[in-house]
Amino acid sequence: MQFYFHRISEWAGTRVWRASIVAIQYILKEFCDDDNNTQKKTMLELGCGLGVPGMILHGVLGWNVVLTDKDPLPKQLENNAKANFENAYGNTIQAHELDWSREGVQHLIQQRYFASSEENSDSCSSHEGFDLVLNCDCVYEPLYGLSWKLLVETMDELLRINPNTIMITCLERRKADGVDNFLEALHQSTHVSRVERVTSFESDFPEVQLFRAYGLATT
Repeated sequence: MQFYFHRISEWAGTRVWRASIVAIQYILKEFCDDDNNTQKKTMLELGCGLGVPGMILHGVLGWNVVLTDKDPLPKQLENNAKANFENAYGNTIQAHELDWSREGVQHLIQQRYFASSEENSDSCSSHEGFDLVLNCDCVYEPLYGLSWKLLVETMDELLRINPNTIMITCLERRKADGVDNFLEALHQSTHVSRVERVTSFESDFPEVQLFRAYGLATT
C-alpha cells in the first residue's frame, strides 16, 4: 500500500494543477506592478512537481529560484529547468531534493549556492533563507496522508530563519482534504504570527484558496 501511494504521489507531480496557475497569477500581480520590488529576490518552491511556478517567476521576474521535491522528482525538475534555462541552471535556478523537516531545510540552505556577482551578490546569502516560499496543492490527506505535519515544520523553520519571508500556500479544496487541520497547526507554530486567507477563486468544484503565513518579523 505504501508503494501504491508513492507511485500516485509521483503521478501528481507530473501535472500542472489549478492552484499553481492561481499562485503564479497572484505573485505576478503582486510583484510585477510594484516599483518597490525591483531588487532581485530568492524563491523556494516546495513540493513543486514540474516546477512551473518557479520557472515562470524566474523567467519573468529574474529571481533566483530553488525548485524542490522528494526523490525521484528532482531529476525531472533539473531536466525541465535545463531545457528552459540551460545557461542559467546551477547559477540562478537550481533543483534539489528536500525532505520536509527542520534538518532538511538546514541542509538545503547550506548546499544551495548562487554564483556571486555584482548583479546578484546582494541576494545570495546562504544564511538568510528566502524572500518568498511557495507550495501548491501539497495538502490532501487521501493522497499524501499526514505529510502536512512535516510541511508545517518546514514552513515554520523557514520563517524562523527569515521572519520576513513571504510564505504562500495555494490549494484546491476537496472533500476530507485535511486543509483545516493543516492551517490550524500552521497558525499554532512557534515562528508564525498569523495565517490569513488572501483570496479564493470560486468554481463549481473544486475551489482554489490562497493563504499567507507571516513570521514574527520586527520590521
